[in-house]
Amino acid sequence: MPVEDFSYEWRVMSFGRKQNMRKLNMHSLSWGSWEMLAPWFSVAELLTSGVETRQWDYFINLSGDAWPVLRPEPLRRALGRVSPFNFVACSSTVTGLRPNAWHEFDPGWHKRKAFPYPIVEGTSAEAYYGSQWMVVSAAFVRFVIAELLDSRSFTAQLADWFAHGTLVIDTGRENLRVRPHIPDEIFFPTVLMNAPSFNGSIGASTVPPPRLEGLRDMTYIRMDEHYPWSNFNQRYASPENASSRPWGPYYLGTYDLANIKRSGALFLRKVSSQVDENLLRILPADSHSDIPNIGWPAQLSPKVAQDSILTEPELKTPGGEPIAPPAPAPVPELPFISVLERGPVGHVDERGCVAVAESIHCPPQHPIDPEEVKKHGLPVGVGFGG
Repeated sequence: MPVEDFSYEWRVMSFGRKQNMRKLNMHSLSWGSWEMLAPWFSVAELLTSGVETRQWDYFINLSGDAWPVLRPEPLRRALGRVSPFNFVACSSTVTGLRPNAWHEFDPGWHKRKAFPYPIVEGTSAEAYYGSQWMVVSAAFVRFVIAELLDSRSFTAQLADWFAHGTLVIDTGRENLRVRPHIPDEIFFPTVLMNAPSFNGSIGASTVPPPRLEGLRDMTYIRMDEHYPWSNFNQRYASPENASSRPWGPYYLGTYDLANIKRSGALFLRKVSSQVDENLLRILPADSHSDIPNIGWPAQLSPKVAQDSILTEPELKTPGGEPIAPPAPAPVPELPFISVLERGPVGHVDERGCVAVAESIHCPPQHPIDPEEVKKHGLPVGVGFGG
C-alpha cells in the first residue's frame, strides 16, 4: 500500500463508511492563545447537541502529526480496559498519566510563576498541567459543555479568565502584565482535577494514577532531551554558540519502536512519512506484541554533550529534590548529530536532519539490522544513507 494511503485507511477503518467522515475547517489558531481550544469546543458541541446521533464513548483529540499504535478493533478493546479514566496528560508530564499540580513545581519554575494561586479568584483551586492531546469520556465532555453554559460555575469562570484575564509575572528583572497562556495544556486538566464528580470527591475517581498496568503513556511523545535534569539519551548536539538544546517534541523513527512498545501507548506524536516512513509501514498493529523491539543503538545512549553539562546551582526536580550536576561524560564513539536550532521545514544538514517548527529529527547514524529490514519491510537505506 502506498504510504499516502495509510491515513485514508485509518480513517475508513475508524469510521466504517466513508460518508460517515466529517471534515471541519472552522478556526484560525494562534499558539498559546485561548483560540487553541476552539476546535475542541466546536466538535464537542456537535457531539452533545443532538446533531450527532450515533453512540460514542470517548472523545479523542490528536494533532495532525499523530498516529495510532493499534488498529481500531484492538484500540476499542484497550480503551474499554481503562474505562472510566479520563486521560488529559501524556508522557511529557513528570507525573505520568496524572496531571501535574501547580504546587508540585519548584517555586522558581516558570510553570509555577506563570499562573496564580488560586487559579480562579474566590476558590481554593490550583492549576494542573497536562496536554491537549487527550482521551476523555463522553460524560466528561458533556460536563464541560454544560458547565460553560453556567456563568457561575468554576469551569465557566476559568474559561473567562483565560479568554479575558491578565496576570503579573516577576521575570527577575521586571514585573510584566501578560495574558494567560497555554490554555490547551492547562484548562482541561484543571477542570478535571477540580470537579468533585470526576476527581473522586463524589463517587469513583476518573483520574488515572501515574501508571496503569501495561500503560505508561496514552500518547507516546519523546520530549526527554530538553529537560534541565536530563543527562541521558542526548542524541542531538546544539549548534555552535547556541544557548539551548534542540527543542522537542521530536519526530519519532524506527529506533523509537522499542520504547513505544514498552510504553503501551495507544497513540504517537510526532510522525511523518517525510522523516521516517518505517513507522507508517509497521503501525497501526493488532497488538503491542507485534511491534518489533528495535531500540536506539547503545553507542548513542547514555551520553551527554559537553556543552549541555548543568551549571545552575541548586537545581531541583518538580518534587523539590536537589539534582547534582552530572559528571562529564566520555566522548561518544560516534559523533553527536549536529542540527540547526529550529528552522524551516526541510533538510538542514548533510546527515538528512529535518526541522519542522519547534521540532527536530535526525535519522539514526547506524544501519538498521539487515534482518530487521527484511522482516518488517523497512525502506532500505532510510536513516543511514546506504
